[in-house]
Amino acid sequence: MTHNNYKSPGNSKRRFDIHIEKNFEVSKVEYGLFTSRVLNSVEKLTSKVKSNEDLAIRISISEFSSSNQVVKYNLAADGKNLSGNSYQTLDERAKAFKSSPPKYNFEFLKVSQSLKERLLMINTLVRDKKLIFDQWNLKSVEPHPSLVFNFFGPPGTGKTLAAHAIADLLKIPMLIVKYSQIDDKYVAENAKNAEAMFLAAKRDGALLFIDEADSLFSSRVTNLAQGSEYGINALRATLLTTIDEFEGIVILATNLVQNIDFAFTSRMEYLKFDLPTKDLREQIWRQHLPSELPLENLSVSELAAVDNVSGRDIKKAIVNAALRARYKNQSSVNQQDLLTEILFIKTKNGCSDIRSD
Repeated sequence: MTHNNYKSPGNSKRRFDIHIEKNFEVSKVEYGLFTSRVLNSVEKLTSKVKSNEDLAIRISISEFSSSNQVVKYNLAADGKNLSGNSYQTLDERAKAFKSSPPKYNFEFLKVSQSLKERLLMINTLVRDKKLIFDQWNLKSVEPHPSLVFNFFGPPGTGKTLAAHAIADLLKIPMLIVKYSQIDDKYVAENAKNAEAMFLAAKRDGALLFIDEADSLFSSRVTNLAQGSEYGINALRATLLTTIDEFEGIVILATNLVQNIDFAFTSRMEYLKFDLPTKDLREQIWRQHLPSELPLENLSVSELAAVDNVSGRDIKKAIVNAALRARYKNQSSVNQQDLLTEILFIKTKNGCSDIRSD
């Protein structure tokens, strides 16, 4: 890395030119992370400058592509951050993340008894953490007990409901975040958005629930031929650091657990959510059929016999069956309406990749 420091003639602005060129003795990942840290440091520096008349920085990044042609990325900072947006502090970014009270409790959640016990043990870990690790000295065995959990399994199997139930039991709000809230068209912003997400959860004393977590915590990019990939690896590095420092509860939900970066696996406890058994399907059917819904010839046992469907599928089938009944000008929903809709959903699931986990 080389740099020049000079003042333009007749101009009080101090200018810096920084050039970064890849050394082939350095791995691509290390090079990407180093470059990302330089960019972040420059942004922090420019954010502290009171006027854009005081400082100007120009950065160029060069590397060799697979065709041996030099690839360059040029960025400039003029009292603003490298993305060109007005600088925002972490506190300002954190305002975009808002927590809310949990909507469901353990009475509503229908999962196997063994999984329910594991979920309830999360509450025990939070409640009795000092007793277990300090008084009983389990910190001598596990000095850094994890409060990060990965709920994985097919869509619609209760991962989000379980997070709500845990927050309800702990009497704390939930901060629900999706990858789209972190992703920015300026990739350098993603790491800051992720850090602000954790800050917001700490501010509200909230359970942090990250949906679509496989997108956010997926394997780090190792092919650094594109400029955006510097920001992606910076995001991974920020997540690793922040998740270690965060003292609250973090729950990830993913359908593609195999995509989670290996660096995160030792920091998480994994809980698998399976499609419901016949007994659980029967409970879910009964729970989702409102008492006000007019029904004819209902056989919940027959409905529950339709396998390979999730709780979300059952909920959708009930709504669609009511719509079908009104389409046919019926005054009630009958058994055939419900069977038709749940079988339609099952067939659709079987003909797509939606169910893959």
